Amino acid sequence: MNPVNQKLLELTSLPQDAFYADAQSRFLDLQMQLNEFLAATPTPQTELLWINAPQAIDLGRRQDLPLLVLRYANGARNWKVSTALNQYLIVQDLDKGAVRVQLLAEQGEERSARPPPSGSGRPPDPNTARATGTALRRMFLRDLAKLPWQPARLALTVVDYDALSNTLPVALSQGERAAPAAPLATVRPSEFVTCPTGTAPSRAGSGELTGSLVGETSQSPTLQGQLTTTSDSVPLARSSATVDRPDILRATLLAVSLDRPPRVVDLAIPAVVQGGSGGSPTLSATFCIDLAKALGARPVDTLVQVYLLAGLQTVGPLRLTGTAGSSPPAR
Repeated sequence: MNPVNQKLLELTSLPQDAFYADAQSRFLDLQMQLNEFLAATPTPQTELLWINAPQAIDLGRRQDLPLLVLRYANGARNWKVSTALNQYLIVQDLDKGAVRVQLLAEQGEERSARPPPSGSGRPPDPNTARATGTALRRMFLRDLAKLPWQPARLALTVVDYDALSNTLPVALSQGERAAPAAPLATVRPSEFVTCPTGTAPSRAGSGELTGSLVGETSQSPTLQGQLTTTSDSVPLARSSATVDRPDILRATLLAVSLDRPPRVVDLAIPAVVQGGSGGSPTLSATFCIDLAKALGARPVDTLVQVYLLAGLQTVGPLRLTGTAGSSPPAR
């Protein structure tokens, strides 16, 4: 963890009662501390996003899941990217593999007229464009994200177009009783997830993605990557009812276009299982994703930010421009 993220973790790791407190003064003081710290760091190229929440919640004692969302950006970024249209929460269920995507509109925004599009109106003057500011929001997720209020292991992430937050694990439990083990689902590997001979990534490490695209037009875009993870940090499945151990990593491809709802593509990635006796097995997968087949046809002038979410490992974005595929998006 880099020093900036370590400090953000330290400042936002509050006692659980503080996450639920009605008093706003604590959050205003915390916002001032965060702004003072971040003002002394280099301005991010896009924006900085950071989230924190209680990581273990007893459903018998608490009736909601509070989340702190920190955003740090300059005036130019605020004009270019509308958070009201582009800031989304992604909730992964680490046991069942289900994914929820929720726009993080300010209270009342979802009922108001559609906010102005990103980059509309007069651009900020140079001083405003350079000026930085911190926004710290607390929101409660049970109703907002329509969370089933039952034992579960979740992974929370926030994206704002081409900016990505940390991924945060949260366990919901009923007293001492954790979420029951979900039956191992049987799923077929995604047809567009392959790794033909000669295309395996040569330098991808654990949890790292490499890609053939860096904001350039391509007629056959391929995302290449390698993931290594323990079985308790990513949703798993098996490729056949006759297989008695998980051999599929369940992940999510998120394709984000400016001012448009993200497109969610479910992934079933074949994996190699290692170990498992006396502890959680390790699963590793080297893969290639045919993005044209996975995402389907798009206008040639559309810029898409592609993220891969695999449980507690979230990587991206990989910029994809001007590629039209013929296949419909898969779920």
